[in-house]
Amino acid sequence: PGVRSKRERHMTTGFDSTQFQMIGCCKIDLDQSVLDQIRPVVETEQWAEVLSEGVRLAVWSNKVTLNPPRYKVLLDHLDELTEQIFGRGYQRHMLSMWNGSEQLDWHNHVDDRELKQFHWIVYLGSDTWCEQAGGLLQVKNAMMDDVLTFEPTFGTAVLLNNTHPAFLHKVTPFTPVRTRIIFQVGYEYIG
Repeated sequence: PGVRSKRERHMTTGFDSTQFQMIGCCKIDLDQSVLDQIRPVVETEQWAEVLSEGVRLAVWSNKVTLNPPRYKVLLDHLDELTEQIFGRGYQRHMLSMWNGSEQLDWHNHVDDRELKQFHWIVYLGSDTWCEQAGGLLQVKNAMMDDVLTFEPTFGTAVLLNNTHPAFLHKVTPFTPVRTRIIFQVGYEYIG
């Protein structure tokens, strides 16, 4: 009693295991109450270090901080979704948040020591997006023709699979006419 099958767990999160295994990503529906609690936190975020032209890092964001109290509700939700999808044994390994975007060509994170097996990208910027603004996340399997495109609108959560070199993603050139805020969390299996 109380134990749900893997299929039932996936259905509750919107997780598409075929898409995750074949293309390397899946869009996940986050709980609206979590997003409602996070919106005012994001609106008062302080931005500091400039990573590159047009990209600023949140003041608290660094490789040491994995539990910023302001984002506890979102992190707890991502931890819960991770456990629902993959089971127990995964922990946060990396966390960062930045405002802005730079164009990134097709790449993967197979050898990335920070992002490990998979990572979440949660967009916390504008509610609407126009394709002309760019900054779109595109994901593909290098052995297939399909390309999935995700607009960086508030509440969009994409789970990226970093386990296979054919799973690639890129970011299209960005024109800062909208706010593009990214909350990124990498997980690793610890057993």
